Amino acid sequence: MAEDVLYNCFRSSRLTGAYGLFHIYENEINGSPQEVCLELDGGKFFTFRTGPVGSTVRILTGLPKEKDLGEYGEEKLLDLSKNSVFSQCLGKRIIYFSEIRSLRDEIDVGVFFGLEIGCCFSIVSLGDEIDFYGKIPHALLSSELLALKEESRSFQL
Repeated sequence: MAEDVLYNCFRSSRLTGAYGLFHIYENEINGSPQEVCLELDGGKFFTFRTGPVGSTVRILTGLPKEKDLGEYGEEKLLDLSKNSVFSQCLGKRIIYFSEIRSLRDEIDVGVFFGLEIGCCFSIVSLGDEIDFYGKIPHALLSSELLALKEESRSFQL
């Protein structure tokens, strides 16, 4: 990931919304989101999706696109702002971020965000879905050997 680009995009921005692109089949949500999108003040959207190589994560600008999959259901964008992981962070300024690295696979698999007043969350790709956590479970940290990259970025407020 291009950390300088991320640094400039996330620098002093406030989290104003969170969305997930879910596969829906027969009116039921099928698993975790395929993409997670953060909305920042100023109308900026950043979408996190699985990368082309296994558990890597890609970051794109803009909202994910909903799709009609015919007999296989649809991909629908749902508001995650009321989810406990994101609701406590809405309106807070991003003060720190770091890429999350799998030491086992030696690839970047996600991003950790630290916000004002101790709020934090992570977006992680482990396979073909994106997961999000307020605090990554210890079992997952140890089984996947996840760690924050040393070149993390803090912002001056």
